[in-house]
Amino acid sequence: MMLERSGRSGVELGACALVVLAALLACKNKGGSPEGGSVGASESALPAGTPLTLAWEQPYKLVASGTKGEATFFATRDGNEPALRLKAAFHGFPKGTRVKLGSEEGTLGDGSFWSTLVDIKPQVLKQSLEDLKAPIDLELEVSIAPPGAPPVTTKLQKQNVKESLRFALLKARDGGVSFGADDVADGKPRGAAVLAGYSDLDFVGGAKQVKELDWVIVAENQAAPRTSRSCTFKEGPTTLKIFDANVVAYDRRSGEKLSEQVIQASAECPMIAFVDKNDKSTKNTVAARDVVAWARTALASGPAPRKPDEQRGRVQPSSENRVSD
Repeated sequence: MMLERSGRSGVELGACALVVLAALLACKNKGGSPEGGSVGASESALPAGTPLTLAWEQPYKLVASGTKGEATFFATRDGNEPALRLKAAFHGFPKGTRVKLGSEEGTLGDGSFWSTLVDIKPQVLKQSLEDLKAPIDLELEVSIAPPGAPPVTTKLQKQNVKESLRFALLKARDGGVSFGADDVADGKPRGAAVLAGYSDLDFVGGAKQVKELDWVIVAENQAAPRTSRSCTFKEGPTTLKIFDANVVAYDRRSGEKLSEQVIQASAECPMIAFVDKNDKSTKNTVAARDVVAWARTALASGPAPRKPDEQRGRVQPSSENRVSD
């Protein structure tokens, strides 16, 4: 920011200061609360009994025009929450506002906040694997009714559930995951979910829906680099660390290891790199396409998944890894 010296005299500055002070005093005593606080909140609130006007600011964010009320919607995707649930949070609406999402409903209390988890597994399982790569219609409606006002209802926007499904499928690594009593194997493996990197999810084979995914293939970077080399970028020389990946194919229902492989990362210097400023290093990891290619080959030549009668006496998925109906 450029600063310039003022050419005004001390008398002129003093006069300006008096004008500003008078203006501030006038604003403080004009309407408002006895303490002179902000009246913005009360001015933006709708009169009691007025129906809300709802608008989608984002597919995951619903706002009430003219108020501070908003609601957010995200599919669960971490270990502290159950898989394949939609987490909804409502806040900023008047105390006593009634809200409903699908079969879940509640009333905002002190703090003007209410949240819930809605089971979205039935809607996810009936989708094709191809459709699950994009946001899907969860067939849910949102209804909000402030005290004394009629409810206003809007259809939930299409939601991205890819990461939530990935989180559910990852339980195959921890003892297997089942999606209900009718989730059974059928001869030769039909398809596999491929989980590589931090958020990648792909499908290989002939499976059309989630219950036809007999395998889950998980790729994880090894803890230490296999080797390193020097690469030169515009900013100068940088150490390239090369991390291979351990790739394991699991029987999705039982968690049994079916096949595993170490896939090597490329040792070529990349065109673009993110450099760690602490040690001036970057890294190469295994490309997701290489994991997918291995998964196709392994699935085509791999053993058939075990049917229920063949799994007797084996440890079955724990209840926490069964995504309940």
